[in-house]
Amino acid sequence: MNEVLDPIQLAVVGAIAAIVVQVLKLIAANFGVDIHRGWLTIIAFVLSVAIGYFFFPVEVVIVPDDPMATATNLIAAASALLGSATLVYNVLLEKIATKFNLTKERFLTSG
Repeated sequence: MNEVLDPIQLAVVGAIAAIVVQVLKLIAANFGVDIHRGWLTIIAFVLSVAIGYFFFPVEVVIVPDDPMATATNLIAAASALLGSATLVYNVLLEKIATKFNLTKERFLTSG
């Protein structure tokens, strides 16, 4: 599996980040909700797993007669999925955080 985001995938992640930022700003403006870093992290993680699966689909092989083999396959698939999601997460969170004026230093220290 080639786990490098190509320019088209980066553009897709950027477009999704822009949509997420606009939706969150709309929610914050209309409902008076304060979007803090905890919510941004959760939203970025969930979207990263979904986008990671879309970019790098994983297949789980279920062995009916061997539960240990099935468990091993599940762990391998989860590792591959979270590995690819990490690539997306790093890009997505940075783009979302900068739109909410959260630098690395402010993001790590704000509540």
